[in-house]
Amino acid sequence: MNQSRIKICFKCSTPFECGLCTKAMNCWCADYPRIEKIKKGEDCFCPECLKEEIAVKIKEFVDDFRSGKIKNTAPKFQNKHLVQELDYYLEDGKYVFTEWFLLKRGYCCDNQCRHCPYSKQNSHAK
Repeated sequence: MNQSRIKICFKCSTPFECGLCTKAMNCWCADYPRIEKIKKGEDCFCPECLKEEIAVKIKEFVDDFRSGKIKNTAPKFQNKHLVQELDYYLEDGKYVFTEWFLLKRGYCCDNQCRHCPYSKQNSHAK
């Protein structure tokens, strides 16, 4: 049976569809990086709340990388689909890649990207 089920967001109490309850379906949340595990006692978040939660964790990750506190482990979070506002945003009809997307790539391309997270000390050759 390929049915999704309705769940209630742990954060905002909004009902939303969850597709993880079936083997044949993939839930929308599978496109998001699993940057943090759900804490004990928490359940799933709706799309908006999950995006907000992950954006906060990504900002913390980028800040820690830029400050040299951590090494770049973002490439392990590669996913099949890009997520708007996390991996890119649109500006005048053009895609602008975020620091998170560039960190997932794993290196600086030397094209002077607007949101390049790599400094001379953090970058490494292709």
